[in-house]
Amino acid sequence: MGLFIATGSFFLGQPQVFPPALRGSIYLIVPAVLPLPLLVFWLIRVRFGNSYILDRRKPSFALSDSGRHERSSPKRATP
Repeated sequence: MGLFIATGSFFLGQPQVFPPALRGSIYLIVPAVLPLPLLVFWLIRVRFGNSYILDRRKPSFALSDSGRHERSSPKRATP
């Protein structure tokens, strides 16, 4: 959200630092507003993305009958 405020303040609030041909054009509005849809996209991607789902069916290690930690081996697919 801070990036949106900063880019809006720079691109829309300081037009004197840009050439006269760019002042008031769409070329300054796009980079000023772009961080907001990118923020929404990233929040949706992180919240609903499948890249962070963990397989919680079986722990990576288990206690054997003797009380020792044994690392479980991953199951391999048979061809």
